[in-house]
Amino acid sequence: MSQFNELVEFFDRQERTMWQMELANTLFEKADLRPGMRILDAGCGAGWLLLSWVHRIPIDAVGIDNSGPMIERAQFNALQEQRRAHFEVADMRHLNWPNGSFDRIVSNFVFFLFDSPASTVAEVWRVLKPGGRFLMFNPGAACLQDHMDSYAEQRGWQAFDRDSFLQWGDVVSRRRRLTPEDIESWWQGTAAVFSHQTLWDGIGILTEAVKV
Repeated sequence: MSQFNELVEFFDRQERTMWQMELANTLFEKADLRPGMRILDAGCGAGWLLLSWVHRIPIDAVGIDNSGPMIERAQFNALQEQRRAHFEVADMRHLNWPNGSFDRIVSNFVFFLFDSPASTVAEVWRVLKPGGRFLMFNPGAACLQDHMDSYAEQRGWQAFDRDSFLQWGDVVSRRRRLTPEDIESWWQGTAAVFSHQTLWDGIGILTEAVKV
């Protein structure tokens, strides 16, 4: 995903839009965090999801991304905001942490981009503790340009908030929309308990997988 190296400014700004921060808050509530938990953001981008979380609760926050420039921006943002989070370049397919290293894992706008997500899911799942939760957000069946345009108008999103939302939809249109069954298939029989929540009138799917 080296193409994202050229888009650091765009993603840094996008992660602070109304719709992305709204999603960060939804994921925060779903994660049911407690002080001291160790959290991994797999595909953290410019880091704003984790930085919003550590502002609310003292957690051991780690963000990874395979883009060096994106991680540099996340580190800069943490320094500027004076918030404690660790960001490093890493390949989600080959993680250096031992089994069961994290209480929670979150991945936002990432896995739908992979041609074969199952092997990456398996590696990220490996570093989750038993009983831990893996939260991911992916595009749903209603992630269609006309529907997204209407939804953005309904929510009153304007300017960059609206434009970046529709640009995300354009990326999805060139990739794929997902069903809960598609997402669960990535676990390939691994023991997990799933729950799915549609967001934004079906435009997105929030999946929670609990490690049994």
